[in-house]
Amino acid sequence: TSAADIVGFLSVWFDFDNSGTFGEGETVIQSQQVAAGTVAVPVVVPITADGTTYARYRICTIATECDDPLEEAQDGEVEDYQISILGATSGTLGAGVGTLSLVGGNVVLTDASGTTILNAPLTGIGLLVIRGTEASETLSVDWDVLDALIANGIVLVIEFGDCFDALDIGAGTPRADIRHVLESATSAPIFLGGVEIVEYSGMDPIVDNGDAANREFSCTGGAETVTLSDDGDGATGNGYSFIDSELAEQIVFLNPTESLTINLGSGSDTVVLGALDTPLAGTFTVAAVCPLSTSAAADE
Repeated sequence: TSAADIVGFLSVWFDFDNSGTFGEGETVIQSQQVAAGTVAVPVVVPITADGTTYARYRICTIATECDDPLEEAQDGEVEDYQISILGATSGTLGAGVGTLSLVGGNVVLTDASGTTILNAPLTGIGLLVIRGTEASETLSVDWDVLDALIANGIVLVIEFGDCFDALDIGAGTPRADIRHVLESATSAPIFLGGVEIVEYSGMDPIVDNGDAANREFSCTGGAETVTLSDDGDGATGNGYSFIDSELAEQIVFLNPTESLTINLGSGSDTVVLGALDTPLAGTFTVAAVCPLSTSAAADE
């Protein structure tokens, strides 16, 4: 909170690695112009940060004089605070199918043999990180488990390797909205009701069995061809569809009951609409921010 009646410039540093110095990557904001009153400072905490450390706040009237944690300034104020960072809870999954579950209020990760890799109280987790190896791995997790993570403010980060790695999300209870943001061929975030719940990398394909009223897929790449078709498992009428592009991961998903929306990026995109083995019960919309060509009729 600044009590000054003039405009000042605020810089903030966090000693994330607890080295005793403010080094590279530890500048939270630099020379942000602020007026009198309370200023909210958003902080992106690295996964590796943990424990007790320090933060430094500097404010002065000349931006270039307090943009460094140590240099002198003609005026202003410097304040240091001791802070506590609740570090990431993590586990490494080996080859085969691993399962993330909730048992008696604890988050439990088991491997293909049933061996427990991680067992931690849900209320003691700030960030949950599951890593893979160079083997082929599949992580299985139910949507109801993800609901529990959301309720406790926990984001699940999945960091797998370069082999054939997959994410299988079980159905759970029905829910309103699920959104996949297609960032690259192997990484993307997943949102539930507007809240990010999963951030994954090194995974393809994704199987999402969630029973959702509305599904949304947002493409963020350049010019790409987006394909929507049946899931290709040979079974007809099972209610599953498939979406993919050369700039995004493959996703098999349970059809929504009310609406399916594909948001295209800024490139010149093509949407290929294949034959679905189960017609969509609700509306289908393609939202484009650039000229769009499709191989079948779609709402633009």
